[in-house]
Amino acid sequence: MIVVTTEEVTGHRIVEMKGQVFGLVVRSRGLGGNIVATLRS
Repeated sequence: MIVVTTEEVTGHRIVEMKGQVFGLVVRSRGLGGNIVATLRS
């Protein structure tokens, strides 16, 4: 699946369009960062 913000993709034929989509990104501090944050609170 190719995700683009344009109506065309050079060199590819569009077979199906899904319409508007959204995404969610969850970032973590890592184990050490979580321990330090817990100790500070």
